[in-house]
Amino acid sequence: MMAKTKTAKKVAPKKEIPVKKETPSFEIPDGGLDVAMPEEFEFGEYKPLKKKEFQADHLYFSHRAIELSVRAEAFEAKAEEAKLLGSGKDRSKAKRLQKMQLKMEELRRELEEQGIDVDELLKD
Repeated sequence: MMAKTKTAKKVAPKKEIPVKKETPSFEIPDGGLDVAMPEEFEFGEYKPLKKKEFQADHLYFSHRAIELSVRAEAFEAKAEEAKLLGSGKDRSKAKRLQKMQLKMEELRRELEEQGIDVDELLKD
């Protein structure tokens, strides 16, 4: 009878924990904000504004209403995309196709800038 040999267990390398990007705070003027939506403020770029950072409560609530409408628009766009692309494997294939199409358009522009007639190249 042959003796069984032990095989070494494969150990996966430890994954590095990604460092979280620190979100900066929006610079608040002395006395607080006097408008609901400062022109320079972008949702997601800065930490959310707090109620105490506004001069009046109505400005804060208007700011929150704007924030929620922006988020609602983003969810509507995601819903339309999900409706269009389907789910699961279909969605990943469709997104991959969209990325390829964007790369092709970019390559077409580059070639046309170099003076190459892309339509002539793609003729059968």
